[in-house]
Amino acid sequence: MVPLRPAPPPARPPAPPPRPPVVVRPAAPPKPVEVKPPAPPPPPPKPAAAEERAPMPTALAKRKVVVKRKK
Repeated sequence: MVPLRPAPPPARPPAPPPRPPVVVRPAAPPKPVEVKPPAPPPPPPKPAAAEERAPMPTALAKRKVVVKRKK
């Protein structure tokens, strides 16, 4: 009988290509912070005249809307 030769060692996979060097970008300069002037205080609410306030409830109470359903 012919002696069998030992199996050749498994071939190593080819080495991966070298990675490109990592380029580190310089940090962006900080953005200037806009300083807003303080908002002026809201004007005080004007008292409504009695003539303007009185007719509203009565006008709304008298206005009735009737919705008719289709048969």
